[in-house]
Amino acid sequence: MDKITTKTSANNSDLQPNHQHYDDSEEKDPKPLVTLIFLVLIASFLAIYLNWNKIPFLSSKITLATVYISSKLYPIEKKISDDLAFPDLSVTIKAIGLIDKDSKNFTLASKFKSTDQIAVKFEVKNTGQKESGDWTFDAELPTKNQYILHSEKQTSLLPGDNIEFTIGFDNIKESGGEILLNLDPKNLIEEKSKENNIAKIKIDNVTF
Repeated sequence: MDKITTKTSANNSDLQPNHQHYDDSEEKDPKPLVTLIFLVLIASFLAIYLNWNKIPFLSSKITLATVYISSKLYPIEKKISDDLAFPDLSVTIKAIGLIDKDSKNFTLASKFKSTDQIAVKFEVKNTGQKESGDWTFDAELPTKNQYILHSEKQTSLLPGDNIEFTIGFDNIKESGGEILLNLDPKNLIEEKSKENNIAKIKIDNVTF
C-alpha cells in the first residue's frame, strides 16, 4: 500500500504576528462627555432658578394682600318651604373696623393706618320663602394689587336664616377705595330679586 502524505503550507505573512496600530482616541466612549455637559446645564439652570429674584431684569415684586375671613350662622326655628316660591339672598354691611392680627378679634374703627388689617363685617340673609341651596359670593378689596376674593360654596340658607361674615385685609392702596360685595356672582340661583345681592362701602381715611 502506498503511503499517503499531506502537506500543509502557509504564507509567511499568515504566520507573523499582527502588529496593526489602533488609535485610542478614535474609540473613546462619548458618554462621559455627554453626561458632563448635561450636569453643567442642570447646574446652570438651578443657579438661575435659585437667584431669580436677584436678577433685576428677570424679577418682579408683587405684594399680595393677606385676607382673613370668618363666618357665623344664625338659623331660625321656623322653616318655611314652598315649591312655587323662590329664595332671596340679600347682603347688608354691618360695620367696618380692624382685625387684631394675633387674636383675630374685630373692633370698630373709622380711621386706619396703612399697616392695619382693615375689616368689613356683613350679613347675608335668605329673605325668600325657599331654601337657597349652595351659593357663593365675591368680595372686591381695595388692595394695591387688585384683589377679588372668590368664596367657596357656602352653607345653604333656609328661609329666614342669616349668616355673618368678617373679612380682613391689609396692603390697602394709597388712594383708599371701595369694598364691594356680590352674592351669587355667576347668577346660578333663581331668586325673587337680584337687586339686594350687592353692597359696597368706601374706605378713604387711611394714614400712610
